[in-house]
Parts: sequence; structure tokens; C-alpha cells
Amino acid sequence: MTETLDGVARSTHTGASVGQVAYETMRDSIIEMRFRPGQRVTEREFIELTGASRATVREAINRLVGDGMLDVEQSNRTFVPMHSIDEADELYEIRASLEAIITERFALRASADERRELDVAYAAYATAADATTRMVAKDRFYETLGLHSPMVSELLARLHARIALLRRVSLMAPGRHQESVAEVGEIVEAIDSGNAALAKDLTLKHIARARDAVVEALTTSPWLTRT
Repeated sequence: MTETLDGVARSTHTGASVGQVAYETMRDSIIEMRFRPGQRVTEREFIELTGASRATVREAINRLVGDGMLDVEQSNRTFVPMHSIDEADELYEIRASLEAIITERFALRASADERRELDVAYAAYATAADATTRMVAKDRFYETLGLHSPMVSELLARLHARIALLRRVSLMAPGRHQESVAEVGEIVEAIDSGNAALAKDLTLKHIARARDAVVEALTTSPWLTRT
């Protein structure tokens, strides 16, 4: 029996499987805060959201747990995790280290074609219209930036998944997207000029400012965090 779900028709053009579409739909529902931090979520809710089978939803839940986007209690209840400010601070410290590595290596090793590819990815991020599109575009930017650091990029992708909600919260802060675009633009300019040390330094500053936006959001919105 062939399983279908809402949205598969538009995704099959890119070769996405039903399981992948279900996973992405569930992931996006968390990032978009349809299910809020600390909220319990059930298989039934995800089945209704995706139209997928229970087996497919369970598989997607397991992937999301592995990504750190869902937690499972000892009672087997599934919920959206909440991060303390200390946890967010530690996660962003790790993020800064990983992104600094891939930025410096790209600046030192990228070909002219790869630099142009990065410019295109940056332009897509700069013109993205909403928070979800911005995150997708930023991830594409990081994929290009990580071309010369495959192992570090794999670790970074996992971290980005784990902090996806925090990243969205950061980009939703008033004026933060515009600031982020300017900061990333400076990084790209440093890379294009061949200044790897400056690109690395600007990356560290960019993530520090993103971290500050997240901490401010967690401080002013108690429902986002736990003590």
C-alpha cells in the first residue's frame, strides 16, 4: 500500500520520501513553535499534522529525539525540550568554535567558483522574507562554507538541528535579521579578500551577538526556558 501525506506531491519533484517529508514537517512545526518548549506532543498530533502512518511518525520522532529537538521522559512521554540560559550559552560557545573553523578553512582553501557559490548563498540569506526561509538559506550558506571541513560541518549540522528553535528565536528578535545580514556580509567580504584571520574573528563576533539575542529572549520570555 502506498502511503501519502499532505505536501508529498510538491516534494516528490525533489525525490523526498514520505518519511523524509513527515520528518521535515514535524521538524518545521517545532521550529515554527506550533509546539512550544515544554509542551507534550503525542503521536496522534503528529499523525494528524502529517497524514503519515504511525510507524512513519514514530521513525520521525526517533530522528527528532536524536537531533535534540524532542525529548522522551522515562514515562515515554514526548515533549519539546526547554533550554536553560547556561545550556544555551554552552551550545553557542560550541557553535562559535565550529563555525570559526569552517570559516577559516574556507577562506584559506576555497576556489574562485566556491567563493562565488558562497556569494550566491549569502544573497539568498540576505533577501529571505521570513524566519523559516532565513534558516533554510542560512543552512545552505553553512553547507557551502563547510566544503573544506566535512567532519566539522557534520558536527555543526547536528548542533544546528539541536539549537534550531534558539536560532529561530534569535532571528525573530526586532532588528536581529538585519544585523545578522550585515555581520555575515562582512564575513563574506573578508573571505573574498582572502583575509582568513579577519573572517574567523568576525565569525566569532557574529555568533557572540546571536548568543546575546538568544539570552535576551530567554530572559524576557520565561515560557521559552527552564531554570
